[in-house]
Formats: sequence, C-alpha cells, structure tokens
Amino acid sequence: MYGYDDLYHSAAASISDDEFTDAFALAAERGVGIEITLGFLPRGEDGYGEIDASIETPLRYLNLAKQAGCKFTLGSDAHSLKKIQ
Repeated sequence: MYGYDDLYHSAAASISDDEFTDAFALAAERGVGIEITLGFLPRGEDGYGEIDASIETPLRYLNLAKQAGCKFTLGSDAHSLKKIQ
C-alpha cells in the first residue's frame, strides 16, 4: 500500500466478498498465482511486514482466493537475508 496504509482496510471493506471471489475465480481460471509477500503482511513487533494494519484484511483476501481455487506463490522484495529469516 506504500503511503496509503490508512486506506487499506476501508478500501478492502468497500469491495464485497462476492466481488473479490469473482476476481479471484477469474485469476484461478487463467492460472494466475496469488503472491504472498512481506508487503502483504502487517508490520510486526520485529519490524517485518510492510503495512500498518491488522492481519484481518490479508486473511480475508487469502481465504477468498483459496475458496475461488487460486494457487499461491511466496515471494520477497527483500534486499538481504536478514529480511526473510
């Protein structure tokens, strides 16, 4: 979200589960993988993660994508091993 952390939950809340499911179903149908990165996760006490938000919204995305049949990939934009250990 880079610079829009305050809008993260409200933007997601404005999109219904049905709308997300439709989009994720299309992604699954076309073989598009859903990437999970640190940028997707809330910043923890250890400083890892990228957004100032709770885990609830990312979990909603992941659950809806899984129900729609998406496959997932794990990725990182880390520039050092310390960021991913």
